[in-house]
Amino acid sequence: MSPSGRKGRRLPILPIAGLIFLASNTLRVAFNLRSDPIDATAVAVRRARPDTEDDCFSLCDVTLCVRDMPPIDRNTTFGYPGGWTRNSSHAIVPDNHTKSLFGETGNNIREFFHAMDLAHESGSELVVHPSGFPVDTLKRLFSSDIDGKLLNSIGVTMFNPSHDYEEMKVVLSTGLFSQRKKHMRQSQIANHRRFVLQRLYRHLGGRIANSSDVRDHFCSARQTFAGGSRRRSVVIHSRSHFYRCLNLKFEIDEESARTLPPEFVVNLIEQTNLTVSNSNILMIHDGSEAAMNSSERLASDPATSRFYQSIPHAGGNPESDMLLAILSDLFIGNPSSTFAWYIAQVRHALGLGPSRLFYKRDNRSNGNVAWAESCTGETCLYKRYCSTYG
Repeated sequence: MSPSGRKGRRLPILPIAGLIFLASNTLRVAFNLRSDPIDATAVAVRRARPDTEDDCFSLCDVTLCVRDMPPIDRNTTFGYPGGWTRNSSHAIVPDNHTKSLFGETGNNIREFFHAMDLAHESGSELVVHPSGFPVDTLKRLFSSDIDGKLLNSIGVTMFNPSHDYEEMKVVLSTGLFSQRKKHMRQSQIANHRRFVLQRLYRHLGGRIANSSDVRDHFCSARQTFAGGSRRRSVVIHSRSHFYRCLNLKFEIDEESARTLPPEFVVNLIEQTNLTVSNSNILMIHDGSEAAMNSSERLASDPATSRFYQSIPHAGGNPESDMLLAILSDLFIGNPSSTFAWYIAQVRHALGLGPSRLFYKRDNRSNGNVAWAESCTGETCLYKRYCSTYG
């Protein structure tokens, strides 16, 4: 459903640079003017009181405590620096038609984050429809009961008829993906993502705990391939493409990113104080020929064959695969994949184990080949690269 004027006049859909300026008395649109005060817990997020039960929650069989997660700056509104006014007379409205979506899950969650950034930087409300983009994406990732209360707690207003807006900007997801951040530093963007992701995954944890259907959907891959085992889980994500523009910001070993050779996987495992012999090496993938070739090499190599499994692509679900990767002891991904990039962001936000997306060849003087990180720290995930950012 799209906002419309009196006489049924439909607002044009604009690219992200476009702006519709409307006099408040000339147009009534079907969105609610949020007049309720901003929840104080959202305005100033407090660090968890240590050792209190309420500060912990579970995802599948893994218990997470806020005190173990990276802290969120107290002097922020919804995780953003300097406060977010959410001016109720100005609205940023992502076009909810799925035909306009650019890419799949990884792209779509990034487009949602960029819509939040745009609303914050313009001092506007972020108003979303109850179906379509981005709510359908959030329901896939965090269970189907996403409602206005949860969205409001992270700074988003759900459609609810009706009120006037003086200014309204309707944006396509394609424009959101390549949006430029204006004033925020990488550390400030990371702070916002921590805030939102910690809230959303706490919500998902509650749903998993209270619904066997939700638990079966999100935890099936972990229960089947990693649950109940004393062995560590290493999840690798296969994507055959590589964007060479990545090397303008990061020095990446393209061949290893695309093909995941066994010696590369073993080297990264050993660098993180894990051992191959005590690890379950699990691949999530898109079923492509390139992924199958990588899988065959890992399954036949003497160093990895006994410890390796490919997660079946057919009949699986990406949400379960994603949570398997998020909860692993080590995640290895291709930085050209926004799916892998998002997994790494979540792992940082929840205080989980290491992720390896940025790696270069490190040719040793003894003739051996190893791999070294080409960018370290959480802010690597929020650098602008290839006309986008995290």
